[in-house]
Amino acid sequence: MSIGFDKYLINHEMLLGLGLEEMSGVATDVAHDKARGDLTELHHSCVLTGGTIAWGSVASGFPYLSFNPATPDYLACPAADTTDLDFQAGNFTLAAWVYITSLAASRGVLNRGLAAGGGTDGWDFHVNLNSRVGVATFQGGATQATYSTATIVVNTWFLIAATRDEADIRTYINGRDRTDAPDTHVDPAACARDLRIGYRNDNDMPFSGYMAYPRIWGRCLSSDQMRTIFQVERHWFNL
Repeated sequence: MSIGFDKYLINHEMLLGLGLEEMSGVATDVAHDKARGDLTELHHSCVLTGGTIAWGSVASGFPYLSFNPATPDYLACPAADTTDLDFQAGNFTLAAWVYITSLAASRGVLNRGLAAGGGTDGWDFHVNLNSRVGVATFQGGATQATYSTATIVVNTWFLIAATRDEADIRTYINGRDRTDAPDTHVDPAACARDLRIGYRNDNDMPFSGYMAYPRIWGRCLSSDQMRTIFQVERHWFNL
């Protein structure tokens, strides 16, 4: 007997899980969230935005979305529907499979905040142009940022992730802790902005390439769980 999605231990307290199984549709269509969320069972349907965003799949059949930074292409879910992702004092985990086709600029992955003004509110998860996975938290003019080693290369699939445990954020690449420049993170300021995937609320860092199974948890996953996720899923991407 197979284990149900919400009974799988690693999926506990998952707040967002975009499996992208729809595999059809164009801009303005919706990618549906399959996470159970917290006790309010919030679900986050994300609208495909941009003129060329498109569905695709790897050789194993696992689905992804293709993002063109020139458009730019991204997913958006309204602030009112993502209040459970307004992380302040709470811990969290962010993850996505990414295949970046250009690092001529930094590439936004998951964002619910604003970096302008020295860091206004919320949080941000991205890959910078120096090939490092980064997480930033913002508080009305202050920013803390933690980065990985320079590991990401173009035209290759990577599982990137980050965990927050109180003031400590760790960055993971392919299930391994690759944190290189940790900062001490103050609680993000309260944020009432859209969740964006592939393009920040600052209207910058457009994603270039393919993204699969973006996820957010309302807890800090352990290093063992990060390794497990990679080991369970790597075969989908021929790794």
